[in-house]
Amino acid sequence: MNQLIRDARKAGLHTELQGWKWQLTNPETGGRVFVPTQGAGRSLSHLRADLRRLAEPPAPMAAAVAPARVEEEYDVAMPVEELLGLAAKQGVRAEVRGGLLAVSGPFDAEPLARLLRDRSVEVLAHLNPRVESEVEVPKIRDVARIDIPAPVRNVAGDAQELWRIIRGLAAEQGDEAHPNAGVQGVMWRGALARVVREAMPQWADDYRKDVSVYLERSGHMKCQSRNANPPVWWVRPEWNNGGLTVTKTAAKAKATPKPRTPEPALAAGLADAADPLTMLQAVAKRISDAETRADDAELMAAMLEEELTKVRGERDEYKAQLDQFRDTFRVLAGGGK
Repeated sequence: MNQLIRDARKAGLHTELQGWKWQLTNPETGGRVFVPTQGAGRSLSHLRADLRRLAEPPAPMAAAVAPARVEEEYDVAMPVEELLGLAAKQGVRAEVRGGLLAVSGPFDAEPLARLLRDRSVEVLAHLNPRVESEVEVPKIRDVARIDIPAPVRNVAGDAQELWRIIRGLAAEQGDEAHPNAGVQGVMWRGALARVVREAMPQWADDYRKDVSVYLERSGHMKCQSRNANPPVWWVRPEWNNGGLTVTKTAAKAKATPKPRTPEPALAAGLADAADPLTMLQAVAKRISDAETRADDAELMAAMLEEELTKVRGERDEYKAQLDQFRDTFRVLAGGGK
């Protein structure tokens, strides 16, 4: 195609690139031919034939009688409505494709088509007032709100599942009989915190504590020796809810702990009691609350003691290995033991 344009220039034709095509003009006759930039749609042989006809001078008689071709001038400031109407009359079609203006029509109407392309912004706004590229598309984060409910936890069910695991570990150790406060059970030696972390890694720390507290309050497990390595636990051989009523609750959200305010003296709290029965009920509630806090503290202390015992055991093992290394180095150095 480039060779064709060079041949046209050698023949004295005027060449002008207009977007996707070349305009070839014979300055003597005013004749024009439009050639695409790519050799598609028409073969090169046809295009060369058009080029030869365009470059040929007109016959003397035809040149004498043929009127000079004058390119029509259009008002570049005419309203868009009038411009589109004039284009339609001359067979020029303007339409929106993918947000862009596409203009097509006969070659003779090229000046009008060029004017439409030059004013493409106005034409697009007239044909499609809300061009796709100008419409603000809301983002999903601005319009959508997804509320993920907190997972529902079944403390009693999870505690029973953990008890089954501990009960199986106790069976592997021989189900050694071990009483606790007159209740017959079996003995299990192991670190409860490590078993919970390995068996239930999806549990949060607070929820692990809730399940452990439930096991102790319901009478299914009891730490018998905190200082042993590993700790010694009493385990109930059969599952029994122990009379506790537990409902499914959502997982607790972590909150900033509030400072504990000292409770008023017993006498001050019971000064306004109406009768002895009310006083006894208040005293019983105080005792129950104190026992609950004591159980929680005892269980937490047992779990911490487990971790401390484990760390101490690892420390002693590392110290023994270090002593062996030192003895080996002394022997290699020739210093003897």
